[in-house]
Amino acid sequence: MCNRARNVIPRLLRNVDRLEPELRILRQREKRAWLILMVCLLIFVMILLNEKSGVPKSPSVSMKQLPV
Repeated sequence: MCNRARNVIPRLLRNVDRLEPELRILRQREKRAWLILMVCLLIFVMILLNEKSGVPKSPSVSMKQLPV
């Protein structure tokens, strides 16, 4: 192996070793972001389905019908 390769390869390996923990953290953040997005989407769909089913939205709706 030539001298240049002997100098470049260890430097590349150090860079990879240095970047791997950062990459792991970024992948965890990405998974967390996807999870939050899916939960929000699920809540949104549940709200839409609840509105279409005709269920009263809140107790204040029924209070308007009470005589004063």
